[in-house]
Amino acid sequence: MENRKSVKLFAADLDGTLLNDQKELPEGMNDVLRQLKKNQIAFAACTGRQITNAIHALKGISEDYYLIAENGSIITHGEEVLKSVTMSRADIERIVSFVHTMPNAACMLSGSKSFYADAWGMSYLNQLPYAKYFLIREVEDLFSVDDPICKITLCDLDDPIKDAATIMKPLAEDYEVSPSGDSWIDINVKGVHKGAGIRFLQQYLGISKAETIVIGDSGNDVPMFHEGYAYAMKNAAPAVQKQADEVTELDNNHAGALQIINTLTEGL
Repeated sequence: MENRKSVKLFAADLDGTLLNDQKELPEGMNDVLRQLKKNQIAFAACTGRQITNAIHALKGISEDYYLIAENGSIITHGEEVLKSVTMSRADIERIVSFVHTMPNAACMLSGSKSFYADAWGMSYLNQLPYAKYFLIREVEDLFSVDDPICKITLCDLDDPIKDAATIMKPLAEDYEVSPSGDSWIDINVKGVHKGAGIRFLQQYLGISKAETIVIGDSGNDVPMFHEGYAYAMKNAAPAVQKQADEVTELDNNHAGALQIINTLTEGL
């Protein structure tokens, strides 16, 4: 990006982008956010994670930031909820029933209070070494969860990219279906995705697309690539990298996202 002084908003994904593989924030994150605030530049963490899991992942941040969680279903600034979109009971029943027909997948519900999984879902999550980083509440029946549901997430141990485009096609007409990482497929209300979340925040803050930098690594990050100058992480899949304007020099285990922010704000 040539005109660095025009940047007013940095938006970065969490898993595979801002966080390393141990789910840790890069060293110096608070210093960077402090410098952004000094220069009146906003920062937004953008994630498909359930809201309490997202906040938990960012607990090391003491500086001001915006949070686009659940792929844009919930947008917050500190304690203030700026936007919230939930699924209807009919949506939940339709999607969960559909997933039960899939050969090697289980679904979890993202609510305002927790991330919910039944015994079938827990059996899948327990096969993933990084699932220990998630705050999960096991329930007997997903249909009985009494909590507004923002998003449904599938743990797909086959091929989430392929399955999202094939098996999930009957749902894609009515919902946002996007692969996330190496084992996940996210399902949101139609029109709700990270790109829409970025647009909402731009309008809320009075910031243009030309003043926005977005950084991500996964399929659910691609919609936000269209809402600013986009960097794909070095560790992103080639198909994701092709959708971005540039690729970072460093991966998520070497603070590649933070390097971009530092480079673009140097000398401001």
